[in-house]
Amino acid sequence: MFPLWLLGVLGVLPISEEMVRSSVEKGVKRLETASASYIKNRTCFSCHHQAMPMMALAAAKERGFTVDAMNFEKQVKYTLDFFSAKVKDISEGRGIGGANTTAAYALLTFELAQHPADATTDALVDFLVKKQASNGSWAATTNRPPSEGSLFTTGALSVGVLKAYKAKDEGERADKIAKARENGLAFLEKAEVKTTEDRVFKIWGLLAGGADKEMIAEARDDLQKQQRPDGGWAQLDELKSDAYATGAALVVLQKAGLAVDSAAYRAGVRFLVLNQDVSGGWIVPTRSRPIQTFFDNGDPGGKGQFISTAATGWAVTALVATISKK
Repeated sequence: MFPLWLLGVLGVLPISEEMVRSSVEKGVKRLETASASYIKNRTCFSCHHQAMPMMALAAAKERGFTVDAMNFEKQVKYTLDFFSAKVKDISEGRGIGGANTTAAYALLTFELAQHPADATTDALVDFLVKKQASNGSWAATTNRPPSEGSLFTTGALSVGVLKAYKAKDEGERADKIAKARENGLAFLEKAEVKTTEDRVFKIWGLLAGGADKEMIAEARDDLQKQQRPDGGWAQLDELKSDAYATGAALVVLQKAGLAVDSAAYRAGVRFLVLNQDVSGGWIVPTRSRPIQTFFDNGDPGGKGQFISTAATGWAVTALVATISKK
């Protein structure tokens, strides 16, 4: 992060596209380093070191930034290898640590990589269909905020990936998938939001489910109202603005129609650019109680490095949206 005195000086200066490009390039390198290190040291898929980096890298690649193609492919293969080894159990609703959250983020990873439907994606889809609750929600196994615990996160991701990997042929399975999406959207439309994560993924889910435009606009306005004077968003009302909440908010607001040249979006971009760590990432302190022995992947942020990697993914994706396509 910049020294406080320098933040005061830069705060009155415009954030140029060159500054944003530089910020994106540094963020991409940090995500590539983090994701490459993770698959050398771990054997399990993660939302923070696969799904979130893949989202940012795919967006950066689409806007003409240089992305390590080999690392990108390795992340997809790593994810595929992890889940394909237990397809039968997964298709029957077993065998996934993190359950619905993990399954949904895994399918999102495949979607971002434009991986075609196969036995592994089919198994993950069947897993989500089987695990959906009667009220249309998908429960989170544990409460590790902000990225795990919200019914909006699991619900929105599931509605989206069930659309991306819907059954190719008509029949009973196709009907079950369509019904799961319908019930998932109905839950998201009615459930009460409490946190920024809820608000972000409510919009994500409404968009993915094809909800009424007025409902989407209302949800967008609600999230936009949570923006702080510093241009950022906070995970909770009592917390300070951070890159995870800010990046996530900007990403879905843009998808919901907020122009990237609007005052609100520009203020969010300023917050992100000025709060980028010298490592190229964005540091966010963890507020989750660990359920596993801490693993140091060598990323900045200490025990907050997993959420910081996810935050970096959101931040890069948000910044990339402002860059003109080449």
